[in-house]
Amino acid sequence: MRRHGWLIPLLLVSCGCSTVKQTVREGFTEVRREPWIRVGLATDAPSVDLASDQDMELSLREPGGAGRHRSAREVGRELHITIESGLSLAGGDDYRETLPQGDTMVVDFKSHPMESRFDWNKRHYTGRMMIFRNARSTFTVVNVLPLERYLAGVVPAEIGAAAPGTEEATKAQTVAARTYTLFYLGRRASEGFDVYGTVEDQVYGGLDAERGTTTALIAQSRGRALLAPDGQFVRAMYSSCCGGMCASLDESFPSPPQAYLIPHRDRAPDQDPDASFCSASASFRWKEEWTMEQFENALARYGPPEWRTEDGQLRGRVLDVRVGERSASGRVSRLDIETTTGTLSLDEMKIRATLRRPIEGGPILRSTLFKMAVDFDGDSPVRVVASGAGNGHGVGLCQFGARGMASGGYHCDQILLHYYRGARVSQIFD
Repeated sequence: MRRHGWLIPLLLVSCGCSTVKQTVREGFTEVRREPWIRVGLATDAPSVDLASDQDMELSLREPGGAGRHRSAREVGRELHITIESGLSLAGGDDYRETLPQGDTMVVDFKSHPMESRFDWNKRHYTGRMMIFRNARSTFTVVNVLPLERYLAGVVPAEIGAAAPGTEEATKAQTVAARTYTLFYLGRRASEGFDVYGTVEDQVYGGLDAERGTTTALIAQSRGRALLAPDGQFVRAMYSSCCGGMCASLDESFPSPPQAYLIPHRDRAPDQDPDASFCSASASFRWKEEWTMEQFENALARYGPPEWRTEDGQLRGRVLDVRVGERSASGRVSRLDIETTTGTLSLDEMKIRATLRRPIEGGPILRSTLFKMAVDFDGDSPVRVVASGAGNGHGVGLCQFGARGMASGGYHCDQILLHYYRGARVSQIFD
């Protein structure tokens, strides 16, 4: 039997799951060793093409990993997986095999798995790949690998390369990302993995994102994570730039407040009141302007469906826009839009997604830390102007603030405890 270039038409009827068992539950005391992480790379792939630099092995496992599984079989260096009628595995030399329904395909390397490479969707990964047909009748693709190797593909993608003098910020980002992962381990279990590899959780770039200098810094904090006073993992949120004022958890997320995520200035007590650790960010201060037509179109397109007519236009014309309420950190928690048909209101969870920036691609508003003004021509509004600060939700670690602190001589733990008040950094595993 040839060991190259197999073509595998595959039909898997129901959702499968990984057999990789996690050692982390709710409290840090249950962690005994480095866990493996299941990273969701795709949840709606119509087909999957895998290639590798080493021979691959394929095994089939039942959902949940219980009971029957098929022993690994060598499949060469290429796999092409599609959904077709029937349930069959086809390969070279007229090889055919009937596959059990509902199982998960687990693809490993024959030898040296963490030194080998998968090529998928023009990106490169190591570890193990899982592929199964989900409830939407498309393929879910999951990369399974040790936590520390996962972080090597996350940290550079999230905070960028470690510039000279900012190494402590990279270490702080590493501890935050590790803690985030442990806190949320299994949160996407209904999809068959732990975390998304996108901004839905943490951006994961696989081998392509890894940088030698950053990987070395990650190793220096191996196994260290943030714990709350009750011994549980901290919900280690982070964002690009807080704009000089960090937010509490409940300001930006529909979640109960946490004592370690509270509003506070992003500066040292003895700094000038106008100074901030994150002032080097291009988004530290910003301005967005919409013509009234652009503003109304954004409300109609991205606002609640009841705001628009059947032909997609905003119901009524905008007369004025004003901040209705602010949260504890000064962020807009309610925006009121007065129209000819009544007052429309956006709450803090919908403001950024509705007020898209008037540039190509329509990205969401950078933050909710802004002032709002309307320009009039006589009695007619002609322009809406938002003058704001920061980029992101502003909860937890501020990445530009961490860089500013590192440049100022602050140590990794000092940076972390500035953003996660009352937490402590602990060695979770060796």
